[in-house]
Amino acid sequence: MMKHLTIDQIISFVSLCKLDAPALELSCLVNEHIRECSDCLQQVRSFQDVYDEFLRIQSVGDFKSFAYSIVPENMTAAREMAEIEREIMLEG
Repeated sequence: MMKHLTIDQIISFVSLCKLDAPALELSCLVNEHIRECSDCLQQVRSFQDVYDEFLRIQSVGDFKSFAYSIVPENMTAAREMAEIEREIMLEG
């Protein structure tokens, strides 16, 4: 079973502003993962769209605050339940 990217990883990846060793490590992790996981790819694309809008209006500093405010608190639990349901369907 593949674990999904965390919201922290996605937001950090989308808002990368310098390419140092930790950023490169995160970039490799995310890019490798989203090649195989369409759910996380969609999340990255969604947050990228939001980030691009913040760039357009010159409010990059507000992006992380905004991004975390729109993430449902039960998102992680919902993803975990979906993974369990998929496993059950594959086994059955």
